[in-house]
Amino acid sequence: DCSIEAALSWLAQHREWRATHTPYQSLVYSAHPGVRLQVASGVARYMGLNREGVTYFYADLGRWCPHLSGADDHNGMAFGGLEMMREVARQLSPDRAGGPLIGAIVDIHCWAVWHGAYLGYILRFLIVFLEQYPRAIDHIFLLNAPLVFAQAWKVIRRALDTYTRDRIVFVNEREIQVGYFTELFDREEIFASLGGPR
Repeated sequence: DCSIEAALSWLAQHREWRATHTPYQSLVYSAHPGVRLQVASGVARYMGLNREGVTYFYADLGRWCPHLSGADDHNGMAFGGLEMMREVARQLSPDRAGGPLIGAIVDIHCWAVWHGAYLGYILRFLIVFLEQYPRAIDHIFLLNAPLVFAQAWKVIRRALDTYTRDRIVFVNEREIQVGYFTELFDREEIFASLGGPR
């Protein structure tokens, strides 16, 4: 359901949101110690381009520390990181029609029961993400999901639109070992834990 009026309305609302929240600056200039610690921990980092030229990032839930900051600071950090990822994608794939697509590989094997207390952070992020960055995702690969994540996923998936939900893929260790990611990426682009040399 796309019309010029709807697109112009969204664009005006998005510009207002960006001016109010300044997502890039909220990451780079954050004085919050919890945010600075998470950024320094390498919770998310650039990985490489897939075979179609889409920029992918790797995130390690084992380094996610939502308890170190409030929801506003956490989301500021998340959207600041997203802005940095999109800028990398713009630089590496400048001619991509429709703007930059990004992808993520997220190792969630460390998901624990206590993470459930921060589902609100995730849902709040997803709601804003879906409003402000529609159709910006190529795929999100969730690695090695523990059984305890199943309950969280029931809540999270309800917050996603069909487009985004269809792009989330669960990948287990056996699939990784038989070359799941070497089918999608040149081997030199991926980390050793995914079958590459890095």
